[in-house]
Amino acid sequence: MVKFDRYLGSNFDDEAFPIIPVEARWIDNGIECSRKQLPLNLAFAMTIHKAQRLILDNAVIDIGSREHSIGLSYVGLSRVRKITDLAIQQYFAKDRIDRIPQSQMLKDRLAYIPSVNLL
Repeated sequence: MVKFDRYLGSNFDDEAFPIIPVEARWIDNGIECSRKQLPLNLAFAMTIHKAQRLILDNAVIDIGSREHSIGLSYVGLSRVRKITDLAIQQYFAKDRIDRIPQSQMLKDRLAYIPSVNLL
């Protein structure tokens, strides 16, 4: 049983998830060998700010419950080459993205850059 912080999937007790060890067997120079290990992959997390200008092989994105700053959702969702390499951790309504052009945050930002018209 392995405990994962903030794991929300099914589990056998309140905090742990079963990880079944995998055993590999082979013969090397006439000697029977085996290896047993847990099938876990090392993963890293970073903020959307840190991911700017990066292209990632794949990503799991959690853009949170609201737009904290104009453009952060776009930056988070656009870090991979193909949509099949992207997983979105938490559901969000499409109208959240659709509302950005009407937001006061964007209007305030565009006031500082009058030659740019993104609307």
